[in-house]
Amino acid sequence: SLHDALPILILETLNKLKLIYKYVLILKYIDDYSVKDISKYLCKTSKSIDGILQRAKISFKKEYNMIEGDELYDKRGWNF
Repeated sequence: SLHDALPILILETLNKLKLIYKYVLILKYIDDYSVKDISKYLCKTSKSIDGILQRAKISFKKEYNMIEGDELYDKRGWNF
């Protein structure tokens, strides 16, 4: 089922991203780090991390769409 496949699809998508995008998305949405904590961990400013997160989310959505297609994206309504 789609529900069972979702973690695999997310991992596949993350693995297609630039490494920095993968790191910030994992730190923010899986490990639940704040932007401030991520900035300290990666030795970057909070403003820089905000920008990286925005680009990472856009990149994730594009890559996910390439794997599963726009129809699934619309149904699931990814909303970071």
